[in-house]
Amino acid sequence: MGVHVVSGDISRGYFHIWSEDEGGRGSDEIVSALLAFVNASKLSTSCDGHLIAWSDSCAGQNENFVVICLWQLLILQKKYAQIEHKFPEPGHSFLI
Repeated sequence: MGVHVVSGDISRGYFHIWSEDEGGRGSDEIVSALLAFVNASKLSTSCDGHLIAWSDSCAGQNENFVVICLWQLLILQKKYAQIEHKFPEPGHSFLI
């Protein structure tokens, strides 16, 4: 799973890699990687409390209840004041 951070002067990529024998690619694994990213990057301490997350519309990974619960946890822990999760229009992800 890859995360590309763009915030002010910061533009950096983070990748979380695991093999198929360690876990799948379901919502639990994605949320674990996202939480590890938030904790490792310490981005929440350098931003204005506003997170905008873009991801594809894969219901098994990004567009589901488990991800919503992660966003709520991060707000409850006061890591962010506001989180927007955005999805590009279907069919507009790649240039042909």
